[in-house]
Amino acid sequence: MGKSYLTPRGPQGFEKISSSSSSDKAYIRLKSKVHTKPFVHTPFHTSTKHILNKLAIRTKSSKMSNTSSPKRVRRGSDAEERPTKHSRRLSDSDVSASSSRESTEATTGLESSGILDNISPKCSPTTFTQVDRKKYLRRAKINSFAWRRQRKRDLARQVQQNWNEMPNAAQQGMKNLTGTLCYRHSLFQALLHCPKIAHWLRSFHPPQTCFVDKATHCIACQLRSVIKAYWSGKFSDLTQELRTIDKVFRANGWTPGALSGQADPEEQFTWMIGKLNEQLPGPIYAFFDALHNFVLNSSTTCTKCGHVSTNQGETEGILSIELRPRLPNGELSDYLDKYMSYSVTDYKCEKCKDTAEKQRTRLISHSPDVVVVQLKRFDPLGRKDKHPIPFSSTLDLTSYRTASNKTSSKYELSAVVSHLGGTSGGHYRCIAKGEDSCWNIFDDLRKIAAKESQALDAGNGKSWTPYLLFFQRKRKIKSTQT
Repeated sequence: MGKSYLTPRGPQGFEKISSSSSSDKAYIRLKSKVHTKPFVHTPFHTSTKHILNKLAIRTKSSKMSNTSSPKRVRRGSDAEERPTKHSRRLSDSDVSASSSRESTEATTGLESSGILDNISPKCSPTTFTQVDRKKYLRRAKINSFAWRRQRKRDLARQVQQNWNEMPNAAQQGMKNLTGTLCYRHSLFQALLHCPKIAHWLRSFHPPQTCFVDKATHCIACQLRSVIKAYWSGKFSDLTQELRTIDKVFRANGWTPGALSGQADPEEQFTWMIGKLNEQLPGPIYAFFDALHNFVLNSSTTCTKCGHVSTNQGETEGILSIELRPRLPNGELSDYLDKYMSYSVTDYKCEKCKDTAEKQRTRLISHSPDVVVVQLKRFDPLGRKDKHPIPFSSTLDLTSYRTASNKTSSKYELSAVVSHLGGTSGGHYRCIAKGEDSCWNIFDDLRKIAAKESQALDAGNGKSWTPYLLFFQRKRKIKSTQT
C-alpha cells in the first residue's frame, strides 16, 4: 500500500488520500464532530508564533477585502429594507491587544483541538497543596468505606431468616463415625440452627455456580448436602453425607490431632471459613461475610498529648473473649466491655512519638446477623480454664455501635457448644433452639429435650462448660391489629 496522508477537507472531518488499493476502501472518509483540526503537540513558543501570524494574516485579508471589493446593492422596492452585510475593520490597537492577550495566556497544547473552547477564560488554575491532597484522600477513603458498609447491609438483608423447609420434626442426632468427631458434629448442630447461614448455603450456592476443579472437593457443596439431608429427617441420608464430608475435609487438608484425632470446634469453624473464602466466587462469599463478620472502627488515645489515632474497617469474625485477668463477679457483658476497650503497649503516637501505654476503644460499624462468641478456655500450655462465666439469653451490643450504625444490634441465644473434660480428653455437645423456641440437647446420636436454664448453665467447674455461644439478631414481630 502506498503512502497515505490525513488531509483536512473541511470542518467536518478528514479524508484519507492514498494510492488505489482495495484495503483502503474502508478508510474513505473519517468524520469527527468534536475535533475540527488534528491534535499536534507543539512547544510554547511555536504555538504562540503561529497564533500571532494567523491574526496578522486575518487582519490583512480583512483590510484588502474592504478596500478593493465594491458593495453590491440590491435593486428593487425592498432594497432599503434589507440591510447590507458588512464586516468590522480591526484597528491596529485591536490587533496589538489581541496579540498581547494571546501571548500572556498560558498554553496547554489543547488550544488547537477545540477542547478548551467551552472553558471560561476567567477560570484560573488553583494550587493543589499536600494538605489538600491529604484531605481529598481522607474524604475518598471515608466515602469508599461508607459504600462498602452499606453494601454489606444490603447483602445481609437478601438472605432469608425464616425457618422454611426446616421443620422441628426433622431435628436429629448425628452418628459419631470415628468416635472423635463430636467437635465437628456439635458445630454442625449449632450452624444448622442458624437459619440465615443454612439458607445462604442452600440457596446462594447452587451446583452450577461451583468453580472448584473437582466438585467433590467443594466444601460449600458438601455442606449444602449435609443441610438438605439433615432437614429432610432421613437419618441414613445424613449419615452418608457425614461420611462424605469427612473425606472432603481430609482431601482439603484438614488434619485433627495426630494421636487422638480430636480437635477444637472453633479451629474447625475458622478452617471452614478460610476454605469457603478460597473456593467460593467473591460475590457469593460476600453474603456470608456480611452475615458473620463485624466491621469495627478503633481509636487509640495518647495519654501524654491526647492525640487520637483512628482506624476504620477492621474485620472481626468470632469474638474471642479472654478470661484472664479475672474480673470479680464478671459476667459476659463485663468481659465484652474489656474486649471493646483495652490498653495497648509498644504503640508509638503519631504526634508526639511516645510509646507509653495507651487506651484503645473499638466501635461496631457493621453489625452482622449471626454473632459467635468464644470463651477462650484453653491456653497454649494445654490447660483448661473452667471458671464459670454467667451469660443471658440476650445480647445487646447497641452501646458499642458507631453513630452511623443504625442497624439493630440486639441478639438472642440460638445455640451453645459445651465441653466436658480436660485437654487430654473430653467430649463436646450442643444445645440448640428450633423454630418452636424449644431447646434440645444434641449429644452424638441422642436428642434430648431440654430447658432454657440448661442452655444458660455457666458450669461449676465439674460439669459441662460453655465454650461457643451462637446468637442471632432478634426478629421484629409485626403486631396484628384486630
